[in-house]
Amino acid sequence: MRRRVLGGFVLPLLLALFTSLVVFQTVRFHTHNVENLTRSSRTAADLSVLIKAVVDAETGQRGFAITGDESFLEPYRQGNAAFTATLSALRDELPGTEQQALGEIDRLFRRWNGEIAEVVIGARRAAPLGLSRELRGASTALTRARVAALRYADTGDRTLLGRLGGWFGASQSRLRAALELST
Repeated sequence: MRRRVLGGFVLPLLLALFTSLVVFQTVRFHTHNVENLTRSSRTAADLSVLIKAVVDAETGQRGFAITGDESFLEPYRQGNAAFTATLSALRDELPGTEQQALGEIDRLFRRWNGEIAEVVIGARRAAPLGLSRELRGASTALTRARVAALRYADTGDRTLLGRLGGWFGASQSRLRAALELST
């Protein structure tokens, strides 16, 4: 009888222990998966920030090259700073197998920065004052002349011929002014 009573306690106890072990392993497995998912999500977010930093740097450099306005260099500078900080964070997060890819990304960005961005910025700063204004004016005048020519071809309206001549004259004078500034 004692064996039956003892067996009545031991069997449920073993069953409870086994169930607890299964629950424990399942929780541990899911916790590990959640940690991996969190790490992957953080890495994806950092990669998005890295891409945005590159786009900001390129956009700022291009904006400055087009306008000569120094305020466009602020996104360029911020993009460079964000790139460096985010790349450092990614190096801490990613395993060694991914480090080579990060190194290549860093090398290409630094190469673009040194061989293109800084050269363009320096060239824009060295350009004579007013050169881009004259070139933009010539481009605008030529665009307006083209529109007048297309309208004339469609409508035959002779008043457009006078405008066409005026726009060509304006573009020619703007190009002469740009040439004088650049020599």
